[in-house]
Amino acid sequence: MTTSFLPQLSRKARHRSTIRLSIAWLAWAYPAMLMTAAPVYFPDRQYHSAFGNDGKLKNEKLPSCVEHDSRGFDLLFVEFDERGDFWDRDQLADGSRAIKGQASNGKQILLIEYVHGWHNNALDNDPGRDVDRFRQLLSVVARSELVKKLNYRVVGAYLGWRGEMFRNNSNPLTFAFWIPHTTSFYPEKHIGTEIGSLPMITEAIFWLVHEARHNSPAARTILIGHSFGAMVLENAIAQAVASSVAGTPYEGKGAATSSVYTPADLVLLLNSAADSMRAKGLEEMLSRMGSSASRFINADRPLVISITSTGDSATGTFFPIGTGLANLGRGFRSYKRLNFRQLPEQVSQRYFLTHTPGHNDYLFSHTVSVDNNQIVPSIAAQLPVSSEPLPARFARIFDENISQPIPSEGKGKDRVWRFRSVGKQGVCWSTIRPVNYHSDKIVYNKTAYWIVEVPPEIIKDHGDIFNQQALCLYAALFRIDNPLKATAVEIPQGPRLMQLQR
Repeated sequence: MTTSFLPQLSRKARHRSTIRLSIAWLAWAYPAMLMTAAPVYFPDRQYHSAFGNDGKLKNEKLPSCVEHDSRGFDLLFVEFDERGDFWDRDQLADGSRAIKGQASNGKQILLIEYVHGWHNNALDNDPGRDVDRFRQLLSVVARSELVKKLNYRVVGAYLGWRGEMFRNNSNPLTFAFWIPHTTSFYPEKHIGTEIGSLPMITEAIFWLVHEARHNSPAARTILIGHSFGAMVLENAIAQAVASSVAGTPYEGKGAATSSVYTPADLVLLLNSAADSMRAKGLEEMLSRMGSSASRFINADRPLVISITSTGDSATGTFFPIGTGLANLGRGFRSYKRLNFRQLPEQVSQRYFLTHTPGHNDYLFSHTVSVDNNQIVPSIAAQLPVSSEPLPARFARIFDENISQPIPSEGKGKDRVWRFRSVGKQGVCWSTIRPVNYHSDKIVYNKTAYWIVEVPPEIIKDHGDIFNQQALCLYAALFRIDNPLKATAVEIPQGPRLMQLQR
């Protein structure tokens, strides 16, 4: 007779145990099954149609990929499928024609390109999605008195890819898909990584920049990426900077410097969901560049600004957990130097792969604080505080930041920049400070790539990037990077420059 060394359970106990194991297995397998099935039941799709040779939409059931908004801006859509290819390359051609058309009408071009994150796509009928919120941003910029005075036409370009596919507030299956909706971070990260590694989206980003600059002498180009969109954009920028450097000879025999155009005039990365390896490499590239001349990038007029909220748990908490599990068992080297400076102790490469730039203690460079007790004496201070979207009520606050900059104060690590925010009692000052402000903290990032930490008062969480406070901050950063002369409002001529040094 065989003796069992396992505890003998009653039939009822075995039944309860089976139920518990089944529940545990389903809790693990359910998200994986639904995310695997999502491409079948929620197929990747195109949301906008390009025009054919006959001047008519190729698909009349879809809205046009070029939108002329009555609020004074154009919105272009360029979309990519799950594999990173163009849905229709003619969308890019239609966008190019729209830019040329506005320039031929005598307008200067203010191009704002946006690459969305994992909870969005190019769907156009949900007020909670980024297409609608991006329109709000463009409308605020287009209404700015400065933009009108400088004769700019605002052109927005929305670069769409397969992000979240099954959020629909009217869908009875919404609750059933809540778990894959929440846990789709890593499948979408794979898609975003694949798209960002292919040349198609890089071509679209910089071809539109080229068209704006080529057709408009005073064009200004801004690139914005959120979450995995920031990862895509950062990858494109790093490649563009490296290729520009490689293809530029030094000026004259024996010259120690040379100049090259920047890939764009300003790049904003919002709550980036990229690991820190790209940021590390880009910082070290930019550490070789800079100049005090007005058109050049330098540490006080950055080219790339990565903004991360301390309330962003997606990149601050879940990203290290998920990437840490994904990198179990892998070997990593250690770094002794960073940005050509000696580290006090060796840092494992694992740390850079499992932390985003905004949560990396060795990379971030500035912090932002809202000074509620410092009220701004301005017209906008009379406006009531409201939780409504920005447009009319807070347009004047936005416009003051973009057209009436406050000069920076102090020098070196004591230099600060002030801008206006919506305070509890009106309009108050907010301040951008270096992380070593009035301290002996070692900062390894003193480059034209700012990595900025902001409180939840400005950006509440991972997706809260188009609120009133955030827009006020973006306007101030644009003005820091595009300073106006104190005596006159002038259109800056030509793109920004990078100065290469041997």
